[in-house]
Amino acid sequence: MLHVRWYYTCSCNWYRPSRVQIKMILMGPISRFAAELSRSTLCRAVLFASALSCTSFAQSPLRCLPSATNLINHAEGLAEPSGDIFLNCSGGTAGTAVNTNISIAYTVPITNRLNNTGYPDATLMVNSGSGPVSTSNPPILTAVNTLTFNGVAFTLGASGSAQIYISNVRLAMAIVGANHPVTATISTNSLAMSGNVVTVATANTGLYATFAGTGIANFMSQLPTTLNWANLIATGTNFASTRVTAGFGGSFSTKDTTSDAGTRFLIRYSNFTPGATVYLPDYVTGNDSMAPTAAGDLGGTQSPGVYRPGTLLLARVIGADSTGVGGAPLATAASFGTGYTFGSVTQVPLTGGAGTAVYEVIDANPNVLEYAQFPTFVGLAPAANQPAGTAIELISFAPTSAASTATPGAPVPRFAAANPPNDCSIVGDCSANYLPVLSAMALNLQFSVSPTGNVLSQTIQVNNTGGGFLAFNTAIAYQGSASGWLTVTNQSGSMQHTTLSVTANPAGLAQGTYQATVTINAGNAGTASFTYTFTVGPPQITVSSAVNAASFQAGPLVPGSLATLKGTNFTGKAVSVTFNGIAGTVLFSNAQQINVQVPAALASNTSAQVVVTVDGDSSQPITVQLANINPGIFGVLNQDNTVNSASNPAPSGTVVQIFATGLISPVSSGTIVVGLANQGIPTLYSGAMPNGLQQVNAQLPSSSISGSNVLVVCGTGTGGQLVCSPAVTLYLK
Repeated sequence: MLHVRWYYTCSCNWYRPSRVQIKMILMGPISRFAAELSRSTLCRAVLFASALSCTSFAQSPLRCLPSATNLINHAEGLAEPSGDIFLNCSGGTAGTAVNTNISIAYTVPITNRLNNTGYPDATLMVNSGSGPVSTSNPPILTAVNTLTFNGVAFTLGASGSAQIYISNVRLAMAIVGANHPVTATISTNSLAMSGNVVTVATANTGLYATFAGTGIANFMSQLPTTLNWANLIATGTNFASTRVTAGFGGSFSTKDTTSDAGTRFLIRYSNFTPGATVYLPDYVTGNDSMAPTAAGDLGGTQSPGVYRPGTLLLARVIGADSTGVGGAPLATAASFGTGYTFGSVTQVPLTGGAGTAVYEVIDANPNVLEYAQFPTFVGLAPAANQPAGTAIELISFAPTSAASTATPGAPVPRFAAANPPNDCSIVGDCSANYLPVLSAMALNLQFSVSPTGNVLSQTIQVNNTGGGFLAFNTAIAYQGSASGWLTVTNQSGSMQHTTLSVTANPAGLAQGTYQATVTINAGNAGTASFTYTFTVGPPQITVSSAVNAASFQAGPLVPGSLATLKGTNFTGKAVSVTFNGIAGTVLFSNAQQINVQVPAALASNTSAQVVVTVDGDSSQPITVQLANINPGIFGVLNQDNTVNSASNPAPSGTVVQIFATGLISPVSSGTIVVGLANQGIPTLYSGAMPNGLQQVNAQLPSSSISGSNVLVVCGTGTGGQLVCSPAVTLYLK
């Protein structure tokens, strides 16, 4: 009877916290295995049928122990090399042919360059006793973070062991950021594994920097006839230096066989004054050279740089694009020997006051924490009405890119565009007098306004009490759910001294008290924080004027007569007006006007304090003058009770009805005079009406007066003085 081998794997999780692998091999007829399987409710079986002559793998299973190199690389990088993965496999039988699939899943995307058939350039090699041999099948990206090698075939040598190497895998380390490890999970369809997770890389910040001239002053600056380092320094051409510092040993490296270029630095300039020309040294030596390049504004002895092979050396790249891709360094390190002194400079092309430049590392020492500094020289001829200003400089690793997956054409290496942190704590010069120091002072931290009020502004004085130029940015943190009501001008910049405007806007805010903190962050130069309190009160009620309700003319108000108040925010459910605390009678109100009868009880007063109250909120009092007479005319009716007008004139000899206010008061003498065309006409009746109105009836002359004529009404005031109203037009026929 033909016997077959049954091989199955049981995964049991009874009481142990970890997974237990139980492997059982049963020899015998199929019925025997089926009976055994039917008794097991804990395991999953996988059946392999083979001839009895093909059981060598099962008799001597190959078990692999994984390990990896934990490679320190750039937290800014998008195509960083990961550490090699090793599978040390043993326990096999000599001569056994192994064919397996191996997958590696990383915790970040794989970013290898793809060839023209879509395969990444990662490699897998096997050493089964005769030296490492590459597999014939290319790797496949089965997911953005997973690499699979199918059909990995090899024959075990005399030792029954093999070593498998996976290398040249690049990863998007910028996704996890600094100080985060990246792991790989290894899986295979036929190899037994003793653990399957390894750490392949840890991201560290690779670039730090300090700018003595983040803000490069735009002022008149002479250039020498012959442009080189020595002549620029001797002429006194304006300059500002930049320092780049490695975050770890080997962060600055030369080109290798799997990279397009060595470590590059992209310098981005903007806001140069029209007509400015910019120059950079062609070569920059590092701190471990015979004489580091230094212009003096970031410390060190002034020198164009003296080279020693095996130390940090940067070279200008000519022909690179605005992201730092392409071009080539001006020379290789092999072009220079010990003691070579540099001094040449090359212009940086500018368009619209902006431009880029690129340096590449052409020599470095991975065992030393290296840094280098270089000056930016700026020439600017004097010109009429030339604007002053400050040019801005930014620096980052290059090339910059947003490609965070495997692609055919993206550069290797490549980096996310990120501004580097300050390097003074690494170099040890944070307190040096050539570095900027932030000093800031807020003049007022209080705002108070109504919801309908105007925006209000306060100021913060920002000063640099150190050297160089101060680079800073501002941020606003709101307390509570309300946000957006505070703004800051000049939210970032580079300067020596400036004034920030802090503006509070009540639009959309309910009554209440609000707080927000403005923080000015100048990095190692210091920070400053100011907490602003914004009190939004009820709508501010204002009284701008109080006039005669009939004439709208300024002048004293008359107790018992009608007045009109002008102002703001008069609308409400309850509107009242008081004169020296005595309520007047409100006859009409809208948002900006109130018609009110002045209390007659004020007859003996010469002035009063007027306050408008709307729904419990009051205006500031204003002072109004009082008098016993100050007339104004609302209008005139003809004898037939129609309104007198140009199209409806009054017939000669008829009676007209004049309606006025301010003519009769509790203390007026009652003598009323009506004037028409500069002559008096008979008064037939005068008397008070409700709500502060007065009526006067007058007899028109029967003469030939016609057309438009001036009409006034007058009364006798204190001391017998005649006080007349402003004139109105009376139409006669």
